[in-house]
Amino acid sequence: MKILYQFATVTLLLLSGYSHAEMALLSWNEMIPVEERHTNLAPTINHDIALDAQAPQIVAGNMVESLNNSEQTIAGFVVPLEVVNGKITEFLMVPFFGACLHVPPPPPNQIVYVRHAIDYVEPWEPIAIPGVLKVDRQTTDEIVTGYILEPNGKVSFLKDL
Repeated sequence: MKILYQFATVTLLLLSGYSHAEMALLSWNEMIPVEERHTNLAPTINHDIALDAQAPQIVAGNMVESLNNSEQTIAGFVVPLEVVNGKITEFLMVPFFGACLHVPPPPPNQIVYVRHAIDYVEPWEPIAIPGVLKVDRQTTDEIVTGYILEPNGKVSFLKDL
């Protein structure tokens, strides 16, 4: 139930254009070019493969070039890539809980790569992190990302906002 509540909180905040003090959150929808927002990129699931085999990522879709080098605050869920001494030092931010873990990864324009040490967070705890967003398509652990965030402020837990 807690997971559902936190997911609903993130979704409603992003859809409402919520801002907190000087923090305006960039909507995940704004990271998809306008002409692609209603495109169905749902993967075809092969039900004959083992349950632990991951469905492939759909790598179609473009990034929004006007977001390059812009100051943004992004709220989402953390997918840890590297943990050192109890701190997550490299991670992906995704728009929904379980992305890249239990379902096929979202398209690259819905994944943000971050290299910055943060305290360990549970995968169902949404965070908000400000920084400079860069358009940069790269592959990390077999997942193609479309953006990089260079943090320049304090990481906030959405439950604390």
